[in-house]
Amino acid sequence: MFQMIARGYLTDLKNMRTAERPAFGYFWVVYCLIVLPLMLGYFEAPRKAVIYLAAAIPFAYDILQMGLCPLRIPEMMFLCPLDAPMRMQYIRGTCLFRVGLHTAAGAAGAMVTLAAGNDVPGTVGLTVNIFLTSVIGLCVQGARDTIGRTTVRGIGAGLGVSLQLIYVSAAVSGGFLGQKRWEQAVIAVMQALFLLAAGRYAGYLGAMLREAVSYETAEKRVKKQRSV
Repeated sequence: MFQMIARGYLTDLKNMRTAERPAFGYFWVVYCLIVLPLMLGYFEAPRKAVIYLAAAIPFAYDILQMGLCPLRIPEMMFLCPLDAPMRMQYIRGTCLFRVGLHTAAGAAGAMVTLAAGNDVPGTVGLTVNIFLTSVIGLCVQGARDTIGRTTVRGIGAGLGVSLQLIYVSAAVSGGFLGQKRWEQAVIAVMQALFLLAAGRYAGYLGAMLREAVSYETAEKRVKKQRSV
């Protein structure tokens, strides 16, 4: 099953080039890795540039997949003799694979920021933030788009981006512990809200995966979404 999940993931990466809205991905990468750090002055010193890029590259990739590479069951798995429990096992395994891979990449980037001068709380914050963003980023193709799911996902994504910028700014200036008390309190509150949003969205995932496992209902929803 793991080999099947890994092959499906690589196939999804190749298909990102033929996504319906590829301009979103190109704009996000250019803005996140070039425009934004230039505006904030992070390329003025090598240490700032290393901290920013180490944190931004895995995060930008995570957000890119959220927009262009939804979680889905390959059509071939509906055509070959795989029953619903096997398809559910596949899509659940894909969820864990994506979250684990993106979190590991984010943790590696956070360790680079630690070596470049970030402190331990700031490093942990970056790792937790990309983990929660990976959960929020699990967009399931074929599942229903309800107001509740869309709202929670949008709030979570906004908090994730905001916290990422805050943690990077703190890392450049000496780490989380070097911030003022009220700034630490604001970060803690935002992180708690993000945790609640990600937990709520994770509660939706079970129903979303069950909806995506059914070929008939999933195909109808995908066609309807594309026609809008």
